[in-house]
Amino acid sequence: MLDIVDCCSMLWRLEMEGINIGDRWNDIYEVCRPHIDDHILAFNDIHVLMSCLGAKKTDTVAKMMASIKDFIENCKGINQDITRDVGATICEAFAAYSDGEFAKAVDLLKPVRYKVLRIGGSNAQRDLFNLFLINAALKSPLTKHHRLARALLVERKALKEDAPMTDRMMARAMALHVD
Repeated sequence: MLDIVDCCSMLWRLEMEGINIGDRWNDIYEVCRPHIDDHILAFNDIHVLMSCLGAKKTDTVAKMMASIKDFIENCKGINQDITRDVGATICEAFAAYSDGEFAKAVDLLKPVRYKVLRIGGSNAQRDLFNLFLINAALKSPLTKHHRLARALLVERKALKEDAPMTDRMMARAMALHVD
């Protein structure tokens, strides 16, 4: 699963950077499809869902979201708790973003932003969710989200002084939203 989640994360990061990745989502989707009902780790579920969203498999997205809901309602254990408290919300945020509902994605992810640690993965792997929140905020039509994006970028710059991606995002934020 490590290679699968890394691949999904890489493709999502590239798309957030505006890079055309062609039909690569279809390839990773075929690898992920057998795992939509696994629910071993919320971290994995989120990445499997990303492959469904990237490949534009709306039927599979709906099936996976229903499976996650069923898992939350009918199972017990640590991953069920994490999925209920954090993972399902992150999945909903990614689905909203994929549907072009950027404000909704921000409003879903922002309250659980400091709980993302619970889903597992390394700091570098979880950084995708910080980038995702910033990108969603930049794309949101709401001024308060633009301000959030700028604040998150200033925070990111303080932590990662020499990160070219942060510099590119800061330039985008300043060019897109002047108020």
